[in-house]
Amino acid sequence: MKPENKIAPINFGFIEPPSNPEDYYLGGGNLPRNILQENGDWTDSLPTEERQNIREIETSNCTAFGCLNQIEMYLKRQLILGLSDREEIQWYLDKGYLKKRL
Repeated sequence: MKPENKIAPINFGFIEPPSNPEDYYLGGGNLPRNILQENGDWTDSLPTEERQNIREIETSNCTAFGCLNQIEMYLKRQLILGLSDREEIQWYLDKGYLKKRL
């Protein structure tokens, strides 16, 4: 009879905080579903092309570039649809995220 290979759990000190039903969790499905583009064509919200290979140095950062492109497209779509208020638009302009008003 072979001995069982049981590995005892290791306590790393993590204490799970209490949660509320109102809390948001990544992938939890409890965020409001706002459809900004009914037909799924986001062509008018595409960001300008950016170089990921700068001075022949590979940044290996395509994940972050792709994530930022998604955020940029979402914000641009909100601007096109007029879902951003003037204060928010002015903040984008002041910080250099927008070059002109849409």
